This record gives sequence, C-alpha cells and structure tokens, in this order.
Amino acid sequence: MPASAATGTAAKAAPLTSVAPAAFTSGAPLAATPASAVTFDSAALTAVAAPKTAAVRTAAAPKAASTATLTAAARRAKIIKIAKQYVGVRYVWGGTKPRPGFDCSGYTKYVVKKAGKTLPRTSRQQYAHVRKIAKSQRKPGDLIFFKSSSGRVFHVGIYAGKGKMYDSPRPGKRVGLHKIWSSRVSYGRIG
Repeated sequence: MPASAATGTAAKAAPLTSVAPAAFTSGAPLAATPASAVTFDSAALTAVAAPKTAAVRTAAAPKAASTATLTAAARRAKIIKIAKQYVGVRYVWGGTKPRPGFDCSGYTKYVVKKAGKTLPRTSRQQYAHVRKIAKSQRKPGDLIFFKSSSGRVFHVGIYAGKGKMYDSPRPGKRVGLHKIWSSRVSYGRIG
C-alpha cells in the first residue's frame, strides 16, 4: 500500500482513537499498521450517527412551540381570573390600586402586573406596547382599546369573550363585566 494511502486512512481513523483516551494509560504513542487501519469502516460509523442527531433536532422543535402556546394561553386565563377579583372596585380618575380605586388603564396595568407582566400607565401607552391582533384572533385575556373617530385611543379594558369585557368604565361606575359598547375598537396581546 502506498504511504499516502496509509496516511489518509490513519487520518480518518485518528478522531476515532481519541474518543476513549482513558483506555490507554501507558502514555506510549500508539502505532497502527496499515492492515489494522484498513479494518476501520469510518464511513459506516458516520452514516449511523448522522440520522440520530437529525431525529433529535426534529423532535425537539415542536415541543418548544407547543410550550410557548400553552404559556400564552395560561397567561390570558390568569389575567381573566385576576380581573374578576376586582369587580366592584370603584372608578377613580388616575387610580392605580384597588383602594381608593382604578381608572381604566390603572385597572389593566394592575391586573396584568399581578399576572406577571408589565404595562405602561396610560391607555395610549398600553396600546403602543402590545402586539396588535385582528378581531378574529382575539381571546379572553387580550386587551381591547377604544378609539375616537380620529383614531385616538381613549379607553382600555380586558376582553372577556362573547362581546364583553372587564373594565373600569367612568366616574360613578365600578369595575365589572360590561358589554363592548363601540365598534371602533382594536385588540392587543400582551407579550
């Protein structure tokens, strides 16, 4: 066998001998004859290892995506559960806590914070902060924003499903489950 062929075969086999260094404790250099190097079928070993790596990557990707979806759904459910706890709290302009009371954005900010996320203070800031979603994508726990005829956001609530929302509506009223009273609305999802 030519020297170049033996060198090429030994180079292919070298990474395989470094896999188990603990098996060789003498510290003496290893010597392989061309006959023993030819018995390694490194192409067959590589072909067996490659599909296992690819199969693991393919199986892991769907699991990560479904976990993220469950987390978002669980967060929305938690927002609804917390929103219900404050039904009956009175409206107070500028209010951000149950006592003395909430205004609309103070209520949404407080509820969302209790669910583990943060929102800015005003309804317009909250609208700028959330991911906008289509009406067809809305789910209970998403935010609903009311707009003037010029498109300016002036009120926010928590979408509850079936044409209703939890909100702190206006002076003289209390936090509650109320009918969505306008068609000029947009929806946002908390990230």
